[in-house]
Amino acid sequence: MLMLSRYRTMVFIAFFLVPHICITGSARGAAVFDPETNGLAAWEEDGRVWIADRSQQYKLEIPAPYWTYKSPVQIKKEVEAAPGGCVPGRSIPDSLLLVIQNKDAPTTGASLEIMPHRFRLRNEDDLFNYLEREESARAEQMRGTGDLTHSDTERRDHLWVHTSYYTLVENKEEIQVILANFLVRPRDRDVMIYRLQAFAPSEWFHLLEEDFAAIINSFRYTGETAEEFFMPEASEEELPFADGDPPSAGRERWSGGISGFVLTLGAVVVVYIMIKRKGKPE
Repeated sequence: MLMLSRYRTMVFIAFFLVPHICITGSARGAAVFDPETNGLAAWEEDGRVWIADRSQQYKLEIPAPYWTYKSPVQIKKEVEAAPGGCVPGRSIPDSLLLVIQNKDAPTTGASLEIMPHRFRLRNEDDLFNYLEREESARAEQMRGTGDLTHSDTERRDHLWVHTSYYTLVENKEEIQVILANFLVRPRDRDVMIYRLQAFAPSEWFHLLEEDFAAIINSFRYTGETAEEFFMPEASEEELPFADGDPPSAGRERWSGGISGFVLTLGAVVVVYIMIKRKGKPE
């Protein structure tokens, strides 16, 4: 388990140095999958901007015209091209799929990533038990720095969506964070998770909450899904570990805890801060 001080540091980086970021993207006309953006396509439809990733098999809405986006491929290229050198491209987390930023509120944004581990669930009891253990582990890790305000779980078409709302505090400043986990079971594969993390200072959150909800509600898995989400024949060894679970022989431990809030966002923010600083004349 990472030290809590590391979380605090990354929270500070992610939320209070974000004004240095410059994230851009555009979407007009028909969808075109561009290899320069890691296969992302963007198009405008009825005043709504949609982003789709053919290789990672998802799509979602970016509320127009107030939000911009960037792919990890674009971020990596800017890192490597930064004058005087910068952090290596490998500093961009492999799990990162998309970074979104509000044009008018630079200290707000969101990231989408795909979690690396796969697992099976036998029934709804397994699902809710896992989600409860995850939230309990986060509450323990966040003790003294933040609180879970509420959460909900819903079945949406072929997805299960679990959304948690947190209030984090750093240097007496409050940050609202939404963590949305989209659990999907692709055809002939095990369950996987897409994770969207959205954040804003508390004083602005009420102005952006509808946009965050639109992004979360628009998420769709575009690949083929299994006929049945649950696998009643799954063994104990194939069930997921929650962050904070004790190790057990025969099962791979994987973490989905508080690191999901800040480490990906923090890494991206650090990259952009360094690009910005390196690009300035001495």
